[in-house]
Amino acid sequence: MTPLSKGGVFCELRPIDLIKQCLQPFAEICGSSSFPQDFILGCTAPVGDLGQNIARAALLHAGESGTSGVQINRFDLSGLDAVGLAAAKIAAGLQRSIIAGGLDLRSRLARTEDSGPWTDDP
Repeated sequence: MTPLSKGGVFCELRPIDLIKQCLQPFAEICGSSSFPQDFILGCTAPVGDLGQNIARAALLHAGESGTSGVQINRFDLSGLDAVGLAAAKIAAGLQRSIIAGGLDLRSRLARTEDSGPWTDDP
């Protein structure tokens, strides 16, 4: 779900629109009555137009209001952790179906926009 350059085909696409394009096929295939119960999205830099809870916002943007969404940040393993968490929840019988993945659009951020005490506090 990640455009890799500042000059590529997707570079001007907002993150929420990129996720919406990924969610819409689920809505078309499943319909709202059997849409997955949860959406777990790993996001490496949850600031700016990637901030707040972009997973839930993208669900609403795609017209799906009955599904919860959570955003997790595990640096470069956010998407992998999202998929692992989804698999664990399904294996434990907590949920029947979950959409999981990752989003990293660093090209939309200033170099220091997601800095904090770990990288900037001597």
